Amino acid sequence: MTIQNDGQKNLFTRITEFVLLAVLMLVLVLRTSFTDTLSPQSTGIDGNHTPIAGVAFSGVLIIAALVWLVMYIVQGKILYRFTGIEIPLVVFIIAAVISGIAAANKRSAIIGSVNLITPVITALLIGQLLDTKGKIKLVLIIIASMGVVNAYQCLEQFFTSNEIMIRQYEESPEHFLRRLGIEAGTLQHLLFEHRLYSRGIRGFFLTANSAGSFLILAVFSALAVTGREFFKIAKDKFEPNRLAPVLVVLFLIIALFFTRSKGAIIAFIAAVIAFGIYFKFSGWLYRHRRLLFVLFLLAVVTAGSAVIIYGVKFDKLPGGKSMLVRWQYWKASAQMYADYFLLGVGPGNFAHYYTHYKPAAAIESVDNPHNFILNVLTQYGVLGLTGFLTAIVFPLVRIFKSRSSESDYAASSNGNFERMVTIFMLVCAAGLLILRSLVDKTSLDASPAVVLYVFFVMYAVPAIVFLVGFRLLVRGSDNPRYGYIEAALFCAIAGCLLHNLVDFAMFEGGLLVTFWIILGALSAAYNLHKSKSVRIYKLNLPSKIITCLVITSLLFVCYTSVFLPVRKSGQLIQRAFEGDEDPYKLLRKATRVDTLDPRPPYLAGQFCLREYKQTEKKKLLEQAADSYHTAIERDRADYKNYEKLCIVYELLGDNEKAYHFAREAVKRYPGLARLRFNLARLAEKLGKIEAALRQYKKAVEIEDKYRKQFRRVYPGKEVFSRLGEEKYQTARQRIEILQKNGNQ
Repeated sequence: MTIQNDGQKNLFTRITEFVLLAVLMLVLVLRTSFTDTLSPQSTGIDGNHTPIAGVAFSGVLIIAALVWLVMYIVQGKILYRFTGIEIPLVVFIIAAVISGIAAANKRSAIIGSVNLITPVITALLIGQLLDTKGKIKLVLIIIASMGVVNAYQCLEQFFTSNEIMIRQYEESPEHFLRRLGIEAGTLQHLLFEHRLYSRGIRGFFLTANSAGSFLILAVFSALAVTGREFFKIAKDKFEPNRLAPVLVVLFLIIALFFTRSKGAIIAFIAAVIAFGIYFKFSGWLYRHRRLLFVLFLLAVVTAGSAVIIYGVKFDKLPGGKSMLVRWQYWKASAQMYADYFLLGVGPGNFAHYYTHYKPAAAIESVDNPHNFILNVLTQYGVLGLTGFLTAIVFPLVRIFKSRSSESDYAASSNGNFERMVTIFMLVCAAGLLILRSLVDKTSLDASPAVVLYVFFVMYAVPAIVFLVGFRLLVRGSDNPRYGYIEAALFCAIAGCLLHNLVDFAMFEGGLLVTFWIILGALSAAYNLHKSKSVRIYKLNLPSKIITCLVITSLLFVCYTSVFLPVRKSGQLIQRAFEGDEDPYKLLRKATRVDTLDPRPPYLAGQFCLREYKQTEKKKLLEQAADSYHTAIERDRADYKNYEKLCIVYELLGDNEKAYHFAREAVKRYPGLARLRFNLARLAEKLGKIEAALRQYKKAVEIEDKYRKQFRRVYPGKEVFSRLGEEKYQTARQRIEILQKNGNQ
């Protein structure tokens, strides 16, 4: 293998890379207009709660990267531009493999690793595909245009759809809750209603915070290609076409403020200030960059230390109620990491381990610590965090190595830029109109008029909005110096990272892909700006054969161990809940199809328990026990499987086993009063009076702490008892009786 300094791409290579870039942009468009379902850990009763969509998107990204590699292998040489992500990515993959092997839930570990690694690989691929300034502009215009689509969706939710959703819920609450896998009358039901009536503005994302983070990336992507028009309007004669990009950026900013995400708004303002400082003091900043870097590190360490000291002293973070619960997330995460400091709990396994450390007073359980550093650290360990952070930081540090000159402009972005713009505009719009409807799988079982209306509102309008935003951005784009593009993208990434120090938004599928594509575009802009030569790695015949074997093996492993079992299992679960076939048989088949996922056996156990309540057939309890044991073999950390086994064995009359599994459930969720109450009740049955008294006291103590925080977080609302008022009063009575008997 030899390395040269330059190389030219032939027509076949250029066409293939053009197609691959179109595929990546389609994934970006779909990802940022498709609301993710629940996390892979979910065991809700709705069969739609499956990670197959995320896995499918990841599969497309992996295939795109492998097609690019195979294309060059066939030619006998690889043209490659260094991005700075390569070595950190290898480190992160090693950490993911090691942590995944040790993880309790292997299926979640595999899915979590794949979904996090593939966007990073996409950043590497983007660094190779964006070999002209025109392509960089095009990618940023598409991101900004999807920002416009999400901004429209935010405003539409504010003025229309949130009220429609509330009306639909009020007309048929049970049906609405059943679709979401929420049991009526539970705390989850109460929290859902709180979120529903708060009328959150979230675009196509899961939360308003996620929408806010994405809009930060979209605003700075728009500024990167159109921002100088703002300065021209102020300095030169006004021209109508210069108003277009200004309106787009203002529209994005208005939508950002409509989300009411305090973290996103504060991070955006900080990023804008940094952007302004760059223009005012760019020369001074460059001359003192080393000193500023040291001061920045000191400021980060000082601020982080101050936050930790404040939290330890007052058991909360500065700010409102949201910062109170975030401190609880962080405190529990720190305890989790202390117990698993070397490898972490495993990718995708945070949710099931969080209950082991969750404070008794905390109202909600979460599947993310609301801090991107803790999120990676707790799941991948220190090696994983090192790789992840380095992959982000190194491309950012590169742009400080030298300063671009004021005359560093391109006379033309690309001779074929207008033609390329038209093709990508139509491809992305078609993706929004056609492919998105296939991914969403929205039910259109209604009259033709209703179907037409739903299709127009849900799919046609976003496509039209995309086209309008795209044309306005293209019309207003110019050829700014590379330093300007680099500064805008740097601030986009920095703003997103700042926000995600107090949130989990960047790990949502659409935002994660966008974040890494922008990072890849930043690396590509740096390489073009510095005229970094293409490295040509020539391959001989043995190298070709070995590389092809590795790629084939990788594809086979990914397909057979990730995509195929998840897809088949998801389909079987979906059929089980459609009710046309025997649900138990389908769920058992899903259990055999995917030998790693604990969800199918858990759902099979749930089905058997529900059937037993109607028929009281002992065989159903035995089947349920078998299913829950299988689920435990696949996930030893989840308390729910142990709690269900406790119920099953008590129904079977085996109180000793029921007590054993009740204790195991408490170990995995010590802050849940319900588990403590059941353990106390079983202990009393078995004559373990001291143990029963201890657990009753603990159940009451946990419930009291929870009620105190509930009143603090939701002032004016009637307290919803997590234990249940009847059990709460029973526990207090049993404490009095057992203490009285013990004193006699």
